[in-house]
Amino acid sequence: MSSNITDEAEADDSSGMSLPAVIVIAVLIAIMIILTMGGNLIVLITFAKDKTVRQFSDCLIVNLAISDLIIGSICIPLYAPLLLTGSWPFGHPVCLLWLVFDYVTPAASTLNICCISFDRYLQVGHPLWARTHRTNKLLAILLATPWVLPALFFLPAITLWEVGQGPIIPENACFLPYNESVLMLLGGTLIEFIFPFITVATFNVLVYLTIRQRGKRFLTTAGPGATQTGNQQEKSDQTKGGTSASSKTLQQDRKAARSLFILVLTFGVCWMPFETTALVSTICGGCVDPVFFEVTFWLLWINSTINPVLYPLLHPRYRRAFFNLLTKKKNRVAPSGTSAVNTIS
Repeated sequence: MSSNITDEAEADDSSGMSLPAVIVIAVLIAIMIILTMGGNLIVLITFAKDKTVRQFSDCLIVNLAISDLIIGSICIPLYAPLLLTGSWPFGHPVCLLWLVFDYVTPAASTLNICCISFDRYLQVGHPLWARTHRTNKLLAILLATPWVLPALFFLPAITLWEVGQGPIIPENACFLPYNESVLMLLGGTLIEFIFPFITVATFNVLVYLTIRQRGKRFLTTAGPGATQTGNQQEKSDQTKGGTSASSKTLQQDRKAARSLFILVLTFGVCWMPFETTALVSTICGGCVDPVFFEVTFWLLWINSTINPVLYPLLHPRYRRAFFNLLTKKKNRVAPSGTSAVNTIS
C-alpha cells in the first residue's frame, strides 16, 4: 500500500531526516524485511518438507505466506529508498510495477485470510458438508480468488490511468496516479479492507455461535449422565466414549474460535488506522500529519510480519512441524483420518 505523503508538490524534496534518524529507520526496515521473509519462508519450507501440513487448509495458509513473502521481499525493499531519501530512484516503469505489487499483494493477503476463515467455518459449522465438498476444485477457487479479484481492479487502474492524460507521476516520485480520486480510493478500500474485515468478522461470529450451541447440547447430554445410578450405569458406561470424543471436539472448536478472534483483531488493528487515515487525508486535502500517516502505513505491512507467527503459535500441527523442521527431525507418520482430497501430495 503506497503512502500518499509523496505527491507532485513533494516530488523534489528530500526526506528531511537527520543522518541518525535515517540509520535507525534503515535498521528497523532491515529487521522487518528479515522477519517477514524469514517467517513466511519457514511456512513454505515446512509445507514442502512435512507431509502432516499438506491438508486442504494448509494450502490456504501457504497462499497467505506467498503473498506476505512478496510484501517482505519486493514491496518493502523497493519503498525503503523512497522513504529514506525522499526520491524514487528506479524510474517510472518500475514505479508502476511496484505499485501493482504494492496494492494487489496486500489485498491478496487480506482476502487469503477471508478464505482461511471461510474454510474454518465450514469445518466447524458444516463438518459433514465440508468432508464431501472440500474438493480440489473448491481449493483452486479459494487459491485463485484472492489474487484475481484485486488484480482486476488495481492492475488496469494503475497502469492505464495515465493513458490519454500524459505522465502524472514524475520520474523521481512514485504514488498512485489516481491518488486524488475519492471514488477510486474508496473502491480499493472496499476490496482490500472493508469487505475482508466484514467477511472475517462474520465467519468468526458464526463459528462462535456454532460452538456455543454445540456446548449447550453437550452440557444437556452430559448433565443427566452425572446423576445416573443403578440400572442406568451400564448405559452411561456405553456412552462414556462418545461423550469424551464430544468434549475433545468442543475443546478443539473453542481453540479454533480463539484463533479466528486473534486473526480478526490483528487484521483490524493493522489495517483500520491506515485505511481510515488515507480516506480522511484524501477528502480533506492532506490534513493528516505526514508522520502519523507513515506510521499507520507501516502498521499495515506489519500484518504480513505477524501472520506467519500466528499459525505455529495457534495450531498444534504447525508447532510440531516447525519443531521437526528446526530440530531436523523427520515426521514419518502421516496424519490419521486424512482423505485423498484433504491431503495434497
